[in-house]
Amino acid sequence: MSEKGNILVIDDEESVRASLAKILQNEGHNVRICSNGQEALALISTHLFDLVITDLKMQGLDGIEVLEEVKKIQPGTLVIIITGYASLESAIASLRKGAFDYLVKPFQVDVLLLVVQRSIGMKRLTEKNIKLLEDLKRKNEQLAKANKELKQTQKKILEAERLAAISETIAAIHHEINNPLTAMLMKIQLLNDRYLHSEQSLVKDLKLLENLTLKVTSIIEKLNKITKPCSTDYVEEVPMLDIDHSN
Repeated sequence: MSEKGNILVIDDEESVRASLAKILQNEGHNVRICSNGQEALALISTHLFDLVITDLKMQGLDGIEVLEEVKKIQPGTLVIIITGYASLESAIASLRKGAFDYLVKPFQVDVLLLVVQRSIGMKRLTEKNIKLLEDLKRKNEQLAKANKELKQTQKKILEAERLAAISETIAAIHHEINNPLTAMLMKIQLLNDRYLHSEQSLVKDLKLLENLTLKVTSIIEKLNKITKPCSTDYVEEVPMLDIDHSN
């Protein structure tokens, strides 16, 4: 299936531009015509074209100057230079400036239509590639965003698992140590009452043991209440649970 496009024809000879317009319209293309470069550039500034076919020799702006301006205004628009004054120098200059092709008048209609069809096909392929690249870029951005969110989720899961492990450890410590400490504290208090008026040195030692036991009991209670642990550096920068600053 032939590609149809928006085409601008520029030629200072009325018969040439009218003939070209008719030929291209018969092929289903949407065609606009201009008689000079200045008029054409004004139109290009406000309308999108797939292809510009311009004469090389014109009063005012010539075809190469039109080509240069078209590439500034609509870089994706393709340009075909046509001329009845062909030269190797102008052909090379046209192609270096970005012309899609260079046709010498008089040219066969079939040749013109073939070049036009190739140019429109190239334009559509370029547009398709640009869209694919934009889609790929968008999908890469979405993938990067999803990957970032996944890492954040993994971090939260690991943090939750760490907190759960700490909580389980604290609960185990509370259960396994608190009961023996309670028994020890009660025994120390009984011994302290029994020897309160006889062995002062023993009473002093028992009191010390009682204070230490109470201190350990206090630490266990703090551990049991922790919901948001924080850490601090211990010996040789080894991290440890900071009981006093945990919530």
